[in-house]
Amino acid sequence: MIDNNLNFDLADFQACLICAGLSNISYVEKNLKYAKFINVLSTIKLIKECKKKNIFLIYLSSVAVFDGRKSFYKITYSPSPFNNYGKYKLEIEDFITNYYFENYAILRLAKVISCNTPLIRKWRELYKLNKNIQVFEDKFLAPISLDKVFGTLNIILKEKLYGIFHLGGKDEISFYEFALRYFSENDLSIKLVKPVIFNKNKKIYNGKFSSLHNSFT
Repeated sequence: MIDNNLNFDLADFQACLICAGLSNISYVEKNLKYAKFINVLSTIKLIKECKKKNIFLIYLSSVAVFDGRKSFYKITYSPSPFNNYGKYKLEIEDFITNYYFENYAILRLAKVISCNTPLIRKWRELYKLNKNIQVFEDKFLAPISLDKVFGTLNIILKEKLYGIFHLGGKDEISFYEFALRYFSENDLSIKLVKPVIFNKNKKIYNGKFSSLHNSFT
């Protein structure tokens, strides 16, 4: 049975950063009802509680609110998610902008990379097993570090910045190129890294690009 109660008191907090949720896109697609409860309904419940206590709200959103047909999406571009993960992110964005007025910041993120990023963990596990690591050579990312995310959140909190913001890397590269760079920089052999095609049907472009025009220099 799912617990629908808010089991903590927000009275002593001045700001709330919402970063929890289901982020595995494949899992979300296979478990839509549960994913919507976690990523949408439970999040809305928390947002409502924050508003009652006039808490400054920061919501971490995603480049997935766009369809991935272009590079470096600007804030002025209209969202157009092509998967349910992105749709749920946009649903929360719309709720905040219509309900929370001017005491919030929405930070859309490009691909965040750390040693604990699921993609990196998967690559390293395959490497240990001496198995081929298949990486898209025609799908692109503009990665950012956790340190950059933390630094940006600190700026937003200190200055109580209001509105929607984008944060992503300055350079967009293919996942294959990124994998080669990652293994080389970590003194690992690249012999297991193999390029594969993402867009086998040239008419399909959704999800090809995942970069954002940066709001912070």
